[in-house]
Amino acid sequence: MSLTKATYSMISGAPLNVLDYGADPTGATDSTNAFKAAIAAAGRLILTPYEVTQVGGQIIYMPPGKYLITDTLQYSSSLLFKGVGRGSCINFTPASAKNLFEPDPTKIGSGVTIHGVTFEDFMAIGQNANAQNGISSTTSTTAYAEFICIRRVAILDFAGSGIFIGQLPAANGATYFNVIDQCQLSNNYINLYIDYWGGPTVVTGGYMLPSATSPYQMKNYASGTTVVGVSMDGQPTTAHIFSSYPITITGVRREQADSSPDSIAFVELQTSNNANSSFFGETVIQGGWVGQHGTILKTTDYFSTAQDAAFTQPSGFYGVKLQFGTPTAVPDLTPNGNINKGLYGWTQFGSGSTMTYNTSVKALGQGSIALAVSGAGGLSSIKKIIPAAMLSAYVGTRIWVTWLVKATVANPTSWFVQLSGAGNSSPTYQIPADATTNLGDWKLMQASLQVITASDFAIEVFLNSTTVGDIVYLNGINTYVNGFKGMPELQADVVFQDTAFPATGTWARGDRVWNSTPSSGGTPGWVCTTAGTSGTWKAMANLA
Repeated sequence: MSLTKATYSMISGAPLNVLDYGADPTGATDSTNAFKAAIAAAGRLILTPYEVTQVGGQIIYMPPGKYLITDTLQYSSSLLFKGVGRGSCINFTPASAKNLFEPDPTKIGSGVTIHGVTFEDFMAIGQNANAQNGISSTTSTTAYAEFICIRRVAILDFAGSGIFIGQLPAANGATYFNVIDQCQLSNNYINLYIDYWGGPTVVTGGYMLPSATSPYQMKNYASGTTVVGVSMDGQPTTAHIFSSYPITITGVRREQADSSPDSIAFVELQTSNNANSSFFGETVIQGGWVGQHGTILKTTDYFSTAQDAAFTQPSGFYGVKLQFGTPTAVPDLTPNGNINKGLYGWTQFGSGSTMTYNTSVKALGQGSIALAVSGAGGLSSIKKIIPAAMLSAYVGTRIWVTWLVKATVANPTSWFVQLSGAGNSSPTYQIPADATTNLGDWKLMQASLQVITASDFAIEVFLNSTTVGDIVYLNGINTYVNGFKGMPELQADVVFQDTAFPATGTWARGDRVWNSTPSSGGTPGWVCTTAGTSGTWKAMANLA
């Protein structure tokens, strides 16, 4: 008795096996037409607008093998491209510049949209410079896809992007609601490119490695993008992640980083609203791990005059939130922290410089407080007070304050930042140089203080110069409780005054308490030698 081979596809509703349509799993011959035939057999799903008016969609199954593909594979709605992992490999070798996967404009599900396409468990390798994007959500002219899910796919060596999530030129061409999960994106020019109206997109897990010429591993121009638990290895030429919109980055593991502060950044943030947005919103960088300490965040400002004029500040604008480690929730003690309300709440002291609100130089938001030499110059300062009432809930705890400063001065020692307060809650304290991190031209400064009693506390920037043109800008103040655990090299020691060393509170090694009633033969103060609750304190050598 002879047996007749039955194809997998003979079973009603079974996946469409590309081998049944003539695909060659050895890679010796071109399998493009076989893949296209399997896609065509899946039919076309049509929705009007959400009711199914024509049935379509199917699983396109790629058994283990190497498949030579030389032309774009255009997908329709409700397709699942499924392999067995890296054992199912597509080698893409087009004769002209093409994407491997993109939507089929002749099989629109509704409007100009392809709906619900999934790519799962296979590998795609761009074999020449004509291989542009691995998976694209748009043809850039006539069709786009939304609700895209890309799971456990490895995409390597594409000249454009490994994954491109984007829009059509028309305003209604938005690729919404996408998931990229546990993918390996390696050696693509841009591993992940999320264009305008390409979100919200959630990226979870997986691994990214740039090519030798990649400026960024990931570029984001869409709102609502979230990146969680991704490992980023290697060094792009500019930064690992670029974003011009609010983005949430949580628990990202950065395997390698350039240790020079002005070179390779983790995140480059374009602090402007662009032509497609009226609201900058809030960016969060939280948790994670870095192999080497480098620049966490670099800000660039691409405002044009027209965009400045068009920028509107909705109610509830909060700017950028820098959240490293897992700080305890604390209200913003500086309600004008991101300086979007002009000079509100700021006071100038001294007549050597003039305080202005500058909208052309800023790291975050709409403007900065500027202190510039005027007249004959001399010592001047600008001050922001945090009233005692706002500190009463935090007595006995450590508060961390961060702010951004940019100084254009002839003499680097002509300006400094100082914390000051009444009573013994925060004595005068000048911030040392090692309490800063470079963010391009801006410095991220921070210091911590133990709140002993609730009393007024001030952040004050001083400029002591007679050089016309010297100017200091202040921008982006935030406050935290027990924050910045991931950046210990920024932890500056803190100086206090009291009649004895403290018996309560949590203290850092190196904190000092100066004796407020010194006398001959007595100690001038005490130094914390062991960090912790109450800490361990040692008296300094007695005065003569």
